[in-house]
Amino acid sequence: SKCDKEYRSSSALKKHFDRYHCESAKLRREYLCEVCKKTFKDKGRLNEHKLVKHFIGYDRYLNFICHHCSSKFLTKELLKSHIFKLHMPPMFKCEKCSESFTSKTDLVSHLRKAHFIDNRKSFICETCGKVMKRHISKAHILSHTKELPFVCEECGKRFRTDSNLDQHLRTHSDVRPYTCDLCDKAFRIRHHLRQHLAVHGMVSTARYGKRARKMISSNESNSSDNERSSMEES
Repeated sequence: SKCDKEYRSSSALKKHFDRYHCESAKLRREYLCEVCKKTFKDKGRLNEHKLVKHFIGYDRYLNFICHHCSSKFLTKELLKSHIFKLHMPPMFKCEKCSESFTSKTDLVSHLRKAHFIDNRKSFICETCGKVMKRHISKAHILSHTKELPFVCEECGKRFRTDSNLDQHLRTHSDVRPYTCDLCDKAFRIRHHLRQHLAVHGMVSTARYGKRARKMISSNESNSSDNERSSMEES
């Protein structure tokens, strides 16, 4: 006998003998997997088997190396994913509890589970992770890009939002729609009226705060009416 292996059937014994002990097996032994003893008809299939099943020779395909920890990867995408998960500092910070996350998906999941915030109603900035109402998201995004798309045709000054441009345009006009009810002083911009009202003690104190807000609101309404009238006249 060639070895001490025993089999219950003659067919199993023959299969073993043909694989390991007959003369032709010597030719096939070159294509025998040393790990699992499986044989292959050609060297290419053996190498493919070793690579897929036992990861032998895998290193030569790992051409993407992490400069942080020297780990090797098969594709550039896998390397980027590795760096993002293990070596990138947390970018997305929860403003409710200050917990940080490396991805927007993880932050969204945290907000929904821990704070019951529906991300469909809120906007999460992909640059800084800040959570805000959707109607102010556009201006916030522009704050990261430093883009100033709204340009004043009078002086060329640029602004981040159309509302900021509208307020600036009033500086080129003699129209002063915001009037103080206490002293009849008029202002082009709402913020200047608010600053002026502080002189009368109406903004900084709770006693007059409501009256000041009512005055500003009334001025805004009058301003809108005046703008509509001027447009109709023109």
